[in-house]
Amino acid sequence: MEANIQKIESKFVKPTLTPNVTVYDFGNVLKGSTNDGLFILTNTSNKDVIITNARASCGCTQPTLEKMLLHPNETTEVKIRYTAPPKEGGIAKQVTIFYNWELVHNNKALAEDNKKLTAQILKLDIKGTII
Repeated sequence: MEANIQKIESKFVKPTLTPNVTVYDFGNVLKGSTNDGLFILTNTSNKDVIITNARASCGCTQPTLEKMLLHPNETTEVKIRYTAPPKEGGIAKQVTIFYNWELVHNNKALAEDNKKLTAQILKLDIKGTII
């Protein structure tokens, strides 16, 4: 009986992206410099993961995805390019990865414009110091 319960639960495992690190530390960077970083994401579920967007918290940070479809146990790179402003200070930025968008209806009787888009979200932090 217990094996059947585990089998049923495994059908409902949500696809999951697991990063190699959740915080990328640039350390010290020069004012006005361009700096490259890297996150590696792994699909640790038993279902395909489709990455639909990677969005930075500001225009000084540009994420680039290597690939958007990950089969179970596959990895992809998220390259980060950070352009430091011409002043000293701390770096505290974020990249948000959106994956597995689904169109969800609360009620079939609702009007077309009441549909909601939902996604799984992974937040990755970037830090460092501008010198």
